[in-house]
Amino acid sequence: TRSAFDVAYAPGDVLTFDWNRARPYINAKVSQTMGREFAIRGDLAARLRRGDPAEPGWRRHVPRPEISAADVYLANPPWTSAGPRLASAGKVVVALHALPLLHKQVVITNLELDKLRVAAQRRADGGNTWTFKDNGPSAWEVEIRRLAFREGSLRYLDDGIKLDLRATATTINP
Repeated sequence: TRSAFDVAYAPGDVLTFDWNRARPYINAKVSQTMGREFAIRGDLAARLRRGDPAEPGWRRHVPRPEISAADVYLANPPWTSAGPRLASAGKVVVALHALPLLHKQVVITNLELDKLRVAAQRRADGGNTWTFKDNGPSAWEVEIRRLAFREGSLRYLDDGIKLDLRATATTINP
């Protein structure tokens, strides 16, 4: 079978390519890397944004890729009682600098999460739901410059201290 990446595309096609065709490939690769089910079930899109005028020097003129994905989730391990999903979001929008990728650096200039839901648990023996498959040390560095979320909930279970914490956040619109 052919994947979405089996066909050669011209550089301008990044804006017209139907990124939804890449979802099965992305879902499988991320799931394999994390050792847990990961899925983008909604729309997946990419576009170029203008550079940040507040950025010093010539870098402010370099366009930035922005990726948006709807209905995204990452599964919890089967043993947890916190819920089936470690994290889910109604929508995720990521804008990043393209040039640092050449040096194995991911500089996320903007990360927006809408309807974020997190359900994490730590067992009495110290095992937890946020430790993933060990793929060894990464050569990549990640920097997040701006994080914003609209509406969300958190559930944290800690079996060692018998804690069941629940929190919600609601966006206040003027």
